[in-house]
Amino acid sequence: MIGGRSCLEQPEFLRNYAILIAIGEVRLRRQLALLVLERGGRLAKAIHPSAIIASDVSIGQGTVVMAGVVINTGSRIGRFAIVNTGATVDHDNVVEDGVHICPGCHLAGNVICRTDAFIGTGTSIIPRIQIGARAVIGAGAAVISDVPPDVMATGCPAVIKRRLDAN
Repeated sequence: MIGGRSCLEQPEFLRNYAILIAIGEVRLRRQLALLVLERGGRLAKAIHPSAIIASDVSIGQGTVVMAGVVINTGSRIGRFAIVNTGATVDHDNVVEDGVHICPGCHLAGNVICRTDAFIGTGTSIIPRIQIGARAVIGAGAAVISDVPPDVMATGCPAVIKRRLDAN
């Protein structure tokens, strides 16, 4: 972290700068983002100039959209999310707060990724699928059915491998 975590303890720093937290670990990113907001700070948004984003897409504060990303019409990206390099988010998707979409993921239309979900590198998700809160989808998975909260799903097609600690 540039400046270290101690900067988040300084009211003057929080007044003068918008904060961007681009840590890949979902829970830590959420914790730090909420700390900034609780202390009256504001979160920055970073969108790479090569990203292609439809004009009606909403992107929340504290979110990072990396190079080569495509986000199509009607989609909503929440706060402090990461849409990583080369990912595609097709039409009418909902990506809630804290979600991490790793490089090379492809979300078809009308996909919902609930709060703090982690979508592993190269994952493909077919239309109208819901990924539960805090679910982890393993790299290269092909998600063809809904994934409940607090589970790890991997494979092609993706299957639930285990329950995760909800804390």
